[in-house]
Amino acid sequence: MEAIESEPTLPWAITDRLDEIFDLDKLKDAPFRESLDLWRQGDLVRGIRLFWGSGSGVDGLTDVNMDTSPDEGWSVARWEHPNNLGADDNSPEPMAIITSQTCDVVATGPGGRHPTVQVSPLIRLTQIGNDRAEAVRNGRTVDMVLIINTPPREEWAADLRISLPISKSVLVAQQPTRAFLTTQEECAFADRVALKIRRPAVHDATVELAQSLDQLVKTSRRSGVTWIDRVEQVRARAMSGTLLNPEALELLVITLDGRFLAEQMDSLRQWHFSKKKQFKSQTGGGILTPLRFVELEKMKVQDYRESVPLSLPELGQRPFW
Repeated sequence: MEAIESEPTLPWAITDRLDEIFDLDKLKDAPFRESLDLWRQGDLVRGIRLFWGSGSGVDGLTDVNMDTSPDEGWSVARWEHPNNLGADDNSPEPMAIITSQTCDVVATGPGGRHPTVQVSPLIRLTQIGNDRAEAVRNGRTVDMVLIINTPPREEWAADLRISLPISKSVLVAQQPTRAFLTTQEECAFADRVALKIRRPAVHDATVELAQSLDQLVKTSRRSGVTWIDRVEQVRARAMSGTLLNPEALELLVITLDGRFLAEQMDSLRQWHFSKKKQFKSQTGGGILTPLRFVELEKMKVQDYRESVPLSLPELGQRPFW
């Protein structure tokens, strides 16, 4: 295929010209339609290798010398395994997982307008540090998700740090492999993909509050404290300033099964008080307003809309918004 010349005044208009590159009418043909109906979000695709775009010349992050594109735009580089593209007997076939929503994967409905699907590569947990791998296993990472059902039987994770577009013709040429064994696992993966993109930008001090609170939950559970089982989630709201630059931050503890007793609130309030000075220092004067306990059934829509959940894996809750 010949390179398509870029618009001299609107170089980004290439996104309006997919129909000139892909023949979307072919998605209506039975081979495409019937094959794509077998695929869904969370399925594994074989043979996908990492590629990325960069400007002409040497890529400063990879030291790869990119070819100069005809229109002086960005070029595409592909990672090639130094050992014969990884095709030796001991190297597993490269795989990726579909992150596109299922309606965009199939050939009908919205999928009829999508010539490609988005995938993220898989990485073996043996390729990353032990602490990082353990965090992946426990669901404590935003950018990596443990994959349950992967051949060969090793521990793998979806690396959500990168998303690659692949032609749907790649799917037609092979059979899907389910990465998850139950609908619940598939939904949890969809939540994790959405969380990676939708999570709000918050100040580092708020992130540290969440990490500290998560540790408190872990310690409390080990000591036999039961109040933590009645916490649905903890949300943060900027009362003044923004979540990224908070001048005053409120934490809302959303509780189940009625109100907390004073003694049940005590450990959380002590933790909250111990963090005020550090939060003020980290945010250049920001304050933590008094901790607020809210029963789930009495949660106001305004409070919900103006706040975001803290990541507390130790509560055992699925990510949601």
